Amino acid sequence: MLPHRLLLTPLLGLTVGQLATPAQVRESSPPVQPAVVAFDGVHVVSMEREGIDRDRVVLVRDGRIEAIGSRSEVKVPAGATRIDARGKYLMPGLHDMHAHLAQGTGENMDAVQRQLSVYLAFGVTTVRALAAPPTGFEVKRRVNSGQLLGPRLFITGQSINGQSAATPEAVTALVKQMASLGADVIKTHGMWKSPEPYAALVEATREAKLPLAGHITPEFGIERALEAGQQIEHLDGMIAATVPPGTAVPPGQFVFDEAVLAQVDSARVDALARRMAQRGIHHGPTLALFRIFAGTETAESLRARPDTMFTPRQALDQWTLQRSNQLQQPLPTSARERYLAVRDMMVRRLQAHGVPLLAGSDGPQFFMVPGFGLHRELEALVQAGLTPYQALLAATRTPAAYLGRGAETGTIAVGKQADLVLLDANPLENISNARRIQGTMLRGQWLARAQLDDLEQRVKAAVRAL
Repeated sequence: MLPHRLLLTPLLGLTVGQLATPAQVRESSPPVQPAVVAFDGVHVVSMEREGIDRDRVVLVRDGRIEAIGSRSEVKVPAGATRIDARGKYLMPGLHDMHAHLAQGTGENMDAVQRQLSVYLAFGVTTVRALAAPPTGFEVKRRVNSGQLLGPRLFITGQSINGQSAATPEAVTALVKQMASLGADVIKTHGMWKSPEPYAALVEATREAKLPLAGHITPEFGIERALEAGQQIEHLDGMIAATVPPGTAVPPGQFVFDEAVLAQVDSARVDALARRMAQRGIHHGPTLALFRIFAGTETAESLRARPDTMFTPRQALDQWTLQRSNQLQQPLPTSARERYLAVRDMMVRRLQAHGVPLLAGSDGPQFFMVPGFGLHRELEALVQAGLTPYQALLAATRTPAAYLGRGAETGTIAVGKQADLVLLDANPLENISNARRIQGTMLRGQWLARAQLDDLEQRVKAAVRAL
């Protein structure tokens, strides 16, 4: 049995942010922003509905979408930067709603600048960091003000849990501290000895007017989390809540007891999903990460992924050792497969009942690399039974609305901020087409494929130099 705190301590300790970088690698600064950009002849995947508006002109002026229409409807002004987008697809910029922000100031291609660069190369224009070092608050300020090139950041500071704040008084004090530093969200890993600290956490976050997100652990359970309106990560608490009363469910996130998994009742899942939908409880399933944890892929195979060329060798060595140790545990393949099948079923039922889903990579950690990780999560959502459109909703319109920015971004519409991704192929036909990126527009700043390739090469060079 893997302990619940596995996601808290060892894995956060493996982030690339703990590694030093060479000062001689040049800094990445925001490009000069053209006043007017026109995507000419593009197929628009607006995400306002399931469908495509073909052969459109999308006009962007001063960072916002000014017009969308046919060539006869939208006149491109003289002097505009015209992008020949015939046969290509334009979709909203992607949100990674569960990330870990690396250490650093965002200069000289340090760990956090590498992270931000790879996000942009893979079309990620907004990131919610559910773990961030103290330096993260200044990085957020610089990125969101346009001083540093990177996706818009929403961050928490220190996780509030039984290790960081053991008493109600300590919980309240730590929430106030995180709020004063500029946290956008409060995250918990739970793990208290009684429910009282969680009650204090709920009250403190309400007073601070900050959303609460994170794990569910047995001392407070899913019912209290629903009452609190907590946004739930990893499908925590779902198995314990959907087996018959009195069933002895092993503690922790990983339930590999096939007798327990066989008792997960789809009717109970449906009933719980309906309640969650009514209360507007958002879920971040992190399916792709858990497929690594509970799967059988070897460390050597994981290490051979193309993602890992962006990850320093020290981190890869640690991940490799951890994976090798995991696979030495005597655990039947059937138990792993049953556990993953239960999680996939739960995601399908949540989707069917209208529970809003948030796509998140939970990286960088354990072979989940920034940028790549979000696309792996989108693909995992489709493998679980969602359509490509439903999976993309979890990385565009739904997170934008959850963050209170639905009027600004998340879909392609006149007046919205120009966070856009230009693709070679239709992502609604095959979700893997969302990887086929020809350019990323970040708040009106156009980064063509050549510029994204340059960002990638600089990250690779910095990693090789470590």
